[in-house]
Amino acid sequence: MFSSVKTSVVISHIAITALILLGLLLEIFVIPVNAIALQAKFLEFKGDAPVINSLLIALVAFGQVSLISIDLLIRRVDQHSLLARSSERLVSFLIYSLTGVAATFFALLLWLMSQNALPPVVHLSIWVGIMLALSAALVINVLKTVLHESIDNLAELESVI
Repeated sequence: MFSSVKTSVVISHIAITALILLGLLLEIFVIPVNAIALQAKFLEFKGDAPVINSLLIALVAFGQVSLISIDLLIRRVDQHSLLARSSERLVSFLIYSLTGVAATFFALLLWLMSQNALPPVVHLSIWVGIMLALSAALVINVLKTVLHESIDNLAELESVI
């Protein structure tokens, strides 16, 4: 079992690193070019390249912060150091970044609605993204209370010993 945990940690670290690097490529190359192309191609988006660029980069950036938080927490599990107060801060950071993902999706939804450029499938997809991000943030918030209680119990146990 030990080797399977180590394998999972290594594979997850590689996958997370790849996703973060992909996000950087998107932020630097793909999003700005597509924002300009959308502005040029569709009348609804005329002059809105900076808005499109900002919303999409914010979405990717919040996702990257979430992935970094997850990677750091996985490393703590691997190093048997999850039950520390600093882990609570990492979990809080993960909750905030997932909430940021949901808020950015919502801002994108509102902006697209204001542009009258929201096909039903995009509308539904954005709502799914909002609900997934918020659900994950809420579940992690519940798990954070379990982590907090475990840290308290460990501290109490250490003081007795």
